[in-house]
Amino acid sequence: MYSYVNGNKLLSIALKQANIYLVTKSAAYNWDLCAAHAIIQSINGQILDLRQVISYYKENKTKENLDLSQFEIIYNNIKPNKFQPKDYACKPFIVYHDEQDLLAILPLLIVNNILIE
Repeated sequence: MYSYVNGNKLLSIALKQANIYLVTKSAAYNWDLCAAHAIIQSINGQILDLRQVISYYKENKTKENLDLSQFEIIYNNIKPNKFQPKDYACKPFIVYHDEQDLLAILPLLIVNNILIE
């Protein structure tokens, strides 16, 4: 697993210095995202499960009545067994501060058949 400067990139979204942050493989842990997620939500942004968003969009081919909250990254998936960091790796995700930016990039991700690991 490779996780470098996620915090800085997430902060760039929160500060509106970047519009979209796309991570196409499990490259962060829950604890890398949760604080920044709260800050991003405070500016009406979101961190979403990339696979779920793309799958939904491919099936429905529309952005109308799209409730993005159903794709939000979930952190409380606690495992009852012995602690294993890999169990807390985040799925590939996409971050935005303006929903319109996300809606604009979704068709491009599908047309270009973005590889999600």
